[in-house]
Amino acid sequence: MKTTQHQFRVKVSGIPGTFNTFSGGGMERESTQSWNGGSPNYDNLSGPATYANIEVSRPHRLSDEEWLSQWRNGERIRRATVTKQPLDENLVAVGKPVTYEQCLLVGLSEPDTEAGSAAEAMVSLTFATTGPAR
Repeated sequence: MKTTQHQFRVKVSGIPGTFNTFSGGGMERESTQSWNGGSPNYDNLSGPATYANIEVSRPHRLSDEEWLSQWRNGERIRRATVTKQPLDENLVAVGKPVTYEQCLLVGLSEPDTEAGSAAEAMVSLTFATTGPAR
């Protein structure tokens, strides 16, 4: 059965509630073509795997000010576990969540404001991850 983007529950440890969006976390590795002299074929050599930053966001809530007031301070290094739980069409959890442990907070975007706008005021967090999801 196919799923929609709606069928995931995203959480960040230390922050109450869930997040609306999740992006990143993918794996990539550099490769090199190694040619043997006189051969029409080459070997692919692989470098170590690296993992893309994860960004999560959600509409700002007044209750967010409690944790935001602590997380805004960039002087303290913060780490968190980010989880992405697949859900079925009835929004019931299916299987184990995809878990990124000990992610390093590398960015926090405050909600944009505009006096004449009714658009959602989003807060975003960016995390560096050092390994594959578990």
